[in-house]
Amino acid sequence: MSETGNSIIFLNAPKGAGKDTIAAALESIFGTNKIAFKEPMFAIACAMTGMSLSAFMKTYSDRNKKENPCEEFLGMSGRDLLISISEDFCKPKFGEDYFGRMALKKMNSSHFKRTGYVFSDSGFHSEIVPIAEMYGPQNCFIVQFVGQGSESFEGDSRDWANAEDIGVTTIKMNRKNEGDVTPYEFAEDVVTMINYARNHK
Repeated sequence: MSETGNSIIFLNAPKGAGKDTIAAALESIFGTNKIAFKEPMFAIACAMTGMSLSAFMKTYSDRNKKENPCEEFLGMSGRDLLISISEDFCKPKFGEDYFGRMALKKMNSSHFKRTGYVFSDSGFHSEIVPIAEMYGPQNCFIVQFVGQGSESFEGDSRDWANAEDIGVTTIKMNRKNEGDVTPYEFAEDVVTMINYARNHK
């Protein structure tokens, strides 16, 4: 079993902080299953724009087009397109916990037990609740950090997440004060902090 087995990690930080990079490092080092709440939004966005998933992701990975209006994303930034899909359509139509419920359909107990999961895009209490109810709040950890990007969630629909009311532990870390810590070293520190928190619950 991996060191992240029986754990579900929700990375929670402002844009540009390095959430995807840290999630990839956890996957590379520990085999942690990387997953994202926004995955259903990509399918909807592809249908809206007429782009294939690979073409959409290639364009979305362009930081300029992700953050600024562009023709490919119907005159919106990639970020604003996904926010609109989430906040203007999916949640009003299907409920605040929609993306948590959709994520559960992709998860399974075998992966949870062996290597755990890491969500690279957490930011809503309502997304975390159904997962904590299924796998146990004692096995769920919100990891909050500030990296090299924005210091706030301005321009984003997400915010600092908190699910302590249902027993989920929040771990606060700071990459800015760690000198030249690599994503891999930071990922190892994340796991160390989670194991410490688990043993002291």
